[in-house]
Amino acid sequence: MKINGKMNIRYLVELVITLLLILFVVVVLTKVFATAKLNSVYAKDLNEAVLIAENVAELGISSHDREEFLDKISKVETVKDLSDGDEITFSMSLSPETAQDRYLVRATFEEESYPAGKICEMEVSIMDAESRQEIYCISTGKYRGGDHS
Repeated sequence: MKINGKMNIRYLVELVITLLLILFVVVVLTKVFATAKLNSVYAKDLNEAVLIAENVAELGISSHDREEFLDKISKVETVKDLSDGDEITFSMSLSPETAQDRYLVRATFEEESYPAGKICEMEVSIMDAESRQEIYCISTGKYRGGDHS
């Protein structure tokens, strides 16, 4: 606006402050939505990792020994690259249609024998297949008494 041929300074200052305020609001909203997206992806990965870990731990504890667990896990259609060493490792996804395996699973078994039976402990770790960063880990155990369990 011009008053007597001069630009009104108050109007320009008000316009600049309004534009800066709008820019600030846009930046804050963008950050909020970006953070929400990252949290959503993390929550999805964590939920899938918990589901896989629970299922693998259940298979392991329901098995009588390491060989039976390997036999059971090898029959799961989404398990690939099964490796048996000190730790059992394999890659898998939740659905057979997934082109790439998203998770690397590491399972360890320990058995301690006692006169009355043995204690079997298992730890299952789920890692991201690309970054090898651990997402979730679960430990479980079972007492197997004598020849009955």
